[in-house]
Amino acid sequence: MLEKYAQSKEKLLKKLEKIEPLIEKYAENNLEELLVEFLNKVEGIANKIIFVVNKIDLVTSAKKDQNNQ
Repeated sequence: MLEKYAQSKEKLLKKLEKIEPLIEKYAENNLEELLVEFLNKVEGIANKIIFVVNKIDLVTSAKKDQNNQ
């Protein structure tokens, strides 16, 4: 179960890493309006990913504590 959470966390973090090159691509093309819109969407997605990763960490920690008792 903990391995499943760890894999999910890693997948989410990898998705987050893939966003950076897209930001650079838009910045290079100097498409300010699209960049602002894109960054707002990315920020929302990143916040959701961070929320889920934090939840995974909480569950993982709770499971470890439960197993140690």
